[in-house]
Amino acid sequence: MNRASEEIGRTSILGLILPLATLACAIPPEINVRQDGLNPPSLDRSMISPSPDQVVELTSGTIEFSVASAVTNVDAGDQLFFQWFVGYPESATPRPPAFESFDTIQFNPCGFADVLAPLGSTHSMELFITEQPMDFDPVTGRVVPDSYIYVSWPIRLKVSCP
Repeated sequence: MNRASEEIGRTSILGLILPLATLACAIPPEINVRQDGLNPPSLDRSMISPSPDQVVELTSGTIEFSVASAVTNVDAGDQLFFQWFVGYPESATPRPPAFESFDTIQFNPCGFADVLAPLGSTHSMELFITEQPMDFDPVTGRVVPDSYIYVSWPIRLKVSCP
């Protein structure tokens, strides 16, 4: 083969490869978007027990608070974090969560008589549901993530505790 035919051969090979390489850059690769983790949990207020729309009168030893049937987590693989606060807004100093990790709690008001005093006064039971742990600082208080579900019950102590 002479030099002229070698050069023509190289030119025609480059003429084929260069457009193919350019075409490969122009056609984007197939992108698979991971679907889990994209849907936040939701809450059906009508399924919350007791209803947060009325004052919960604490007249007996123990009362159950539950959002178990009210929370829908579309991304079943995602863990939800539950943090319950008793009397937080009414307190002069930040109070840590009273319960964590449960969608249902058995609440004994006598265990919180000092927080709920005086007898007959109204306080708050609050629940934060998050997809990541919520921090608590003893000085500044709770550090709420950007995404959360919030439920608050007005509660009133009506039982005398020993």
